[in-house]
Amino acid sequence: LVRACGERLPYLWSVCLDRTIAPALADWFAEGRTLSVGALLGARSRHHAKLPVVVLMRSRRGEQMLLPGDFIDLAPGDELLFAGQSDARRAITAILAAETPRNLALLGVDRPAGWIWRRFARPTE
Repeated sequence: LVRACGERLPYLWSVCLDRTIAPALADWFAEGRTLSVGALLGARSRHHAKLPVVVLMRSRRGEQMLLPGDFIDLAPGDELLFAGQSDARRAITAILAAETPRNLALLGVDRPAGWIWRRFARPTE
């Protein structure tokens, strides 16, 4: 925990990977994509550094798994208990909530999100 989160006392928080709390991941799963703990945290990403956070527990349909490893797959409805600093919490919240930070974190793709930004990004003829 100290190696991942530092010497300061970490925050603890939980999230449920459902459409209310994690709409960007709900869309991800609805597209038939998979997601592991490590991918969510950036452990195997070339696109960003691993977030300074630890998943302490995954709960799925009443069954708990303590300290799920990087290769453990996540699924819609999973509940995750995190420990980390506030900046990691903000990053996780953004990845769960919105398509642009999700795509940047998981795919390394930074696409403009709104119509006007896509219009500006389109090559001119």
